[in-house]
Parts: sequence; structure tokens; C-alpha cells
Amino acid sequence: TAAARMGEQLARMREQQAREAQARSEQAAREQAARMTAERDAARSSLAPVHRPEWWDTAQAGDVTKAYTTAKAWSEVDPEAVRAEQRIVEEVRNRYGVAVTRDGEPANVAEAIDRAERARAQAADERSGARGDRAEAVGLMAAADATDRAADADQRTREAAATNLDVD
Repeated sequence: TAAARMGEQLARMREQQAREAQARSEQAAREQAARMTAERDAARSSLAPVHRPEWWDTAQAGDVTKAYTTAKAWSEVDPEAVRAEQRIVEEVRNRYGVAVTRDGEPANVAEAIDRAERARAQAADERSGARGDRAEAVGLMAAADATDRAADADQRTREAAATNLDVD
């Protein structure tokens, strides 16, 4: 009888331990789900600006890379992240002329955007220099025209004076 009681107590103890383990597991699963939801919500809020044009007007390459990395990380589990990733790919292609593929590396995106921005700045500098050269050329042409007109006027004056001398 004592052995039977001892066996029952051990069985109840194992059942109690199993219930406690299951409760701990369920609690851990709830905590993990809550953490995942909080992280997803944080990712969504950090990706929300990519849908606004004014964000793109001021975003730096690092901002775009960070948003792309976040969108790419969450795109497997969140449709909002998929939309953000598609928007980023589209904007980067339209604004910087850089094609980003779904398997593109974020660092490459930043480098490509930096290259595109440097090329734009260089083109702007060259356009500015060309405008300056053009303005200088216009000024020189105007000065040459004025000199030619003055020389023509002097020539006509001399010819008129010579004609007046011949008539006298």
C-alpha cells in the first residue's frame, strides 16, 4: 500500500510538473507573440514615412538604406513591409536611376544612391560652369560688337572727312 501511495504521489507530482511546464511554455509563447507584435508595430511606424513624398525630398542615403533593410527584414511576415519595400525600390529607381532587386544588398543601395547623388552634383557643377562660360562668351561677343561698331563709326567719320576735303 505504501508503495502504491508513493507511486500515486510521484504520478501526481509529474502531472503537476507537466502542467507547470506547459503553463510556463504558454506564458513564454504569449510573451514572444507580444514582443513580435511590438517589433512589427515599431517597424511599421518606421516605414510609414516612405509613402510620403516629402520624406523622399530630404532622405539621405543612410535613411533610405535603413528603411530598405527594415522593409526587407519584415517583408516575409508583414504585407505593410512588402508595400514599403516596393515603394522604396520604385522611388530609388525613379529618383536615383538605381535598380534595386529583391535580393539586393542594402549596402549596395546606399553606395548606388551616393554615386547617383555625386553624379548629379557633378553634372550641376558642370552646368553651372557652362553657364558661366556662356555668360563670359556673351560678354566678350558684346564687347567685340561694340569695338566693331566703334571702328566702323571711326572709319565712316574718316571717309566723310576725306570726302569733305575732296569737295573743298
